[in-house]
Amino acid sequence: MRVKKIVMLCIAAFLMITFICCAGGPQKGDQSSSAKEASRADVKWDNDPKGYLYLRNNIKEPLILFAGAVNNKNILGGIRAESDRRIDYFEAVNEPTGTFLLRAVKESVYRSKGSSIGSEDVVYAHIVTFDKKQPKVTQLNIDFRLGGSSYVVIENHTKMALEVVLDSPSADTLTTLAPGEMNKKVYMEPSSEGYVFYPIFKYYDKKSDVIQSVEPDRGVARLMNPAIPSQTVSTPTIKFDNTSIGNLTFRFATLIVRNEGIEAVRLLEGSNRVMNVNRTNVVNPGNETYNIYIGDRPQDRTYSIEYGGKSYPVERTRFIPGNTYQILFDGKGNPVINPIGEFDKSDLSITLLNQR
Repeated sequence: MRVKKIVMLCIAAFLMITFICCAGGPQKGDQSSSAKEASRADVKWDNDPKGYLYLRNNIKEPLILFAGAVNNKNILGGIRAESDRRIDYFEAVNEPTGTFLLRAVKESVYRSKGSSIGSEDVVYAHIVTFDKKQPKVTQLNIDFRLGGSSYVVIENHTKMALEVVLDSPSADTLTTLAPGEMNKKVYMEPSSEGYVFYPIFKYYDKKSDVIQSVEPDRGVARLMNPAIPSQTVSTPTIKFDNTSIGNLTFRFATLIVRNEGIEAVRLLEGSNRVMNVNRTNVVNPGNETYNIYIGDRPQDRTYSIEYGGKSYPVERTRFIPGNTYQILFDGKGNPVINPIGEFDKSDLSITLLNQR
């Protein structure tokens, strides 16, 4: 009887220890993750050799990355200060194809706040589009000017995603706002000259099955000097509320390169390799999309396809802003370009995955 009692006590003790260990270990959590849960979240920092997202962090703090909304269930991993790594995001999105907003938060902030993160705590965000059957590498850079002590508030009053770029509409994306995202504080390094912010709206074109780029027709660029919170009584705010076709200007054309060969090709303009929307200059067998900044008037452009160490010219074509074109390369040195038509403007919106 005494032996049986001792055995029962041992079993009870074992179960209690197991419960405590499980309760105290890393938890995946959900959208209501508390600061306590966030502090225990299991974050991977090592490189994923098979990952299709390549990220360079140019700021001086480690970041935690999320595929969509900021909570434990969407954690992709972390990236250390001033470093780069590849990231495998396939397990974080259930859908076979789609688009999500990659968000980055300072590790110190997430560990202390959990999912009570506000929009101002997101240091960086960028659209990622994927197809698991035909995966492509996406290369992104987090601008070194982000994460500073001064800020400007940006608001997106549309159903489109809003990419914010500096100095030029064809520059790399500084950060991205989700549809309807308000009071977004973008923290930056102070500047005596201020910054010129360009808004690039992004929406899904059902006809061409691509994400198109469009700009406002007035006040395209906004000069604003980010404020240091302790030294200002007013909040520098930029509102982008051009929601109808009549208030938008199409200065971009879209070029789809379809590679039907057995190895990768590159798109050239002159001797320069052109970056696609995934920020690479390689087109594997399949499709890649290019946003070509044209301006207000049509432009004649000459491209070529680099394949097998040779360059194959594409017929000189007049590109019209707000139109989509396709180059078909058969792998035998015969690239053909055809117009697809005007952007589909029937639904100016975009659907992003994992927004909760």
